[in-house]
Amino acid sequence: MNIMESESHPKHKEVEKWYRKEQARLSVKKPVVALAHGAEKIFLANPFDWSDYYLPSFRHFGLLDRKGNPRPAFYAYKLLIEKVGGFSNINILSEKDGRYIYLLWNENGEKEVRLSPNGKRVRITNTVAMDTGIFSENVREISGDEVKIDLNSDPLIVEVIK
Repeated sequence: MNIMESESHPKHKEVEKWYRKEQARLSVKKPVVALAHGAEKIFLANPFDWSDYYLPSFRHFGLLDRKGNPRPAFYAYKLLIEKVGGFSNINILSEKDGRYIYLLWNENGEKEVRLSPNGKRVRITNTVAMDTGIFSENVREISGDEVKIDLNSDPLIVEVIK
């Protein structure tokens, strides 16, 4: 956290970029895991940083910068709400209006998974967009009743397209 505190540090920009990406990942993972384990409501930290807070590790939680511009975590959490808001529960598999949505990631490096969804295609959206709010998205055909998806620590939203 010392590097985050010092904007003149030579690695400040690199560390801040890593931190904001990790914050975006966690703004998706934490609510999903909490809801899957029975939480009824989720609250993310603060809209802005607490730059004078006595614990340095809590000073950089803001979803917006000092000028009110959204950070990557804001965009990730917004996307999560847009895609899965309204589900009555989160399990390994949940349905909303006849649609199935998977939220996938792997904490232990890269891994290929195979899904066998009931559909023709899947739309895969990486929930981590850096400062733009534009997410990496692609559509893949389901071949032989399955689709292969490469996972890493970035949460992916996989929507089945009938």
